[in-house]
Amino acid sequence: RVLITIQLIDINDNSPVIDTPSSVYISNKLLETNISKIILITKIIANDYDSEKNGNLTYKIIDGNQNNYFQINLYNGTITANTTNLPEGYHRLTINVCDQGEYIEKCSIIILNIKIGEYIEKLYYSEEIFPNKQLIEDENILTNEIFFLIIIISSIFTLVFSITMGILCAVFCKQKRYHHSHRSSLKTQCELLQSTDADKLLSTTNTNTFSSTSKVS
Repeated sequence: RVLITIQLIDINDNSPVIDTPSSVYISNKLLETNISKIILITKIIANDYDSEKNGNLTYKIIDGNQNNYFQINLYNGTITANTTNLPEGYHRLTINVCDQGEYIEKCSIIILNIKIGEYIEKLYYSEEIFPNKQLIEDENILTNEIFFLIIIISSIFTLVFSITMGILCAVFCKQKRYHHSHRSSLKTQCELLQSTDADKLLSTTNTNTFSSTSKVS
C-alpha cells in the first residue's frame, strides 16, 4: 500500500483584466466642497482569473506623473491627489497592473485621462512619451517570456535525452551480458564434446591393445 500525494499548482496563464473607464472628470465644485485636502480621483478595477500569487495584483503609475500630482495605492489601485497643488487641466496617466507570478509576470496597461476643472485646455502630458515607453515595456515582457520558454524547452530536451541514453545503455548492457553468456555456454559444450571424444578414443585404444595381447598369448 502506497500513499500518493498530488499537489495541483496553478499556472500563470492569465493577464489582469481591467474594467475601469478610461476618462475621469473632476469639477471645480467638487474640488471646492471636498473637506479633505486629499481627493479621490478614481479606483482602478482589475481582476485576474489565476489563483494565489498568480492572481494578486499590484498597481503602478509608469508615465504621466512626473510632478507627482497623483498617488496610487500599490495593492488596491485607488488614485488620489492633493488639492492644494493639483493644477487644472488635462492629465494623462499610464497605469500598469501586474500579477505576482513567480516566474513570469503578466501585466496589463490602461491609459487614464483626467480632466480637472471646467473649460480648461492646458495639457499636462506629452503625446509622444507613452508610445515609446509602451514599446519598451512590451519588448521587456516579450523578452522575459521567450527567456523562460527557452529554459523550459531546454529542461525538457535534457530530460528526454537523459532517459533515452539510460534506456540505450540498459539495452546495450543486457545484450552484452547475453552474448557473453552465450559464448561461455558454447565454450563449455565444446570442451565437453572434446573430453567425450578423447575418452572414447582412449577406450578404443585400450580395447585394441588388450585384444592384440590376447592373440599373442
